[in-house]
Amino acid sequence: MEKMYDSTFKDITESELLVGQIVGKTKTDVIINIGFKSDGLVSLNEFRDLDEVKIGDEVEVMVVEKEDRNGHLHLSRRQARQSRAWLKIVDFYKTGEVVTGTITSKTKGGLIVDVYGLETFLPGSQIDVKP
Repeated sequence: MEKMYDSTFKDITESELLVGQIVGKTKTDVIINIGFKSDGLVSLNEFRDLDEVKIGDEVEVMVVEKEDRNGHLHLSRRQARQSRAWLKIVDFYKTGEVVTGTITSKTKGGLIVDVYGLETFLPGSQIDVKP
């Protein structure tokens, strides 16, 4: 009976990207169901870019730890977004497409540019001011 019960849960691996549903919220964490035997926790700080975190919303997360020292499933929305951004950038690189970013600041020797949520460095020698 226990084997049948366990077989109803998704088998997950660390660093895996999954879509989960927000099922609850505490003062510090968002509780997300990804179909594993226990719900996962994501720090509420990782949702600062959203105006509101609503129960029922679906979000992409990365499995950080299947079980931390407290027995919780540790998930990360930030790491999932970074991983997804890297995959996009690699695809653009392979196809030779131009990547568009937003300049966030100036630094010695170049600019800091936000590309799909990743902070990147653009050397001054690579800056093109022509539209």
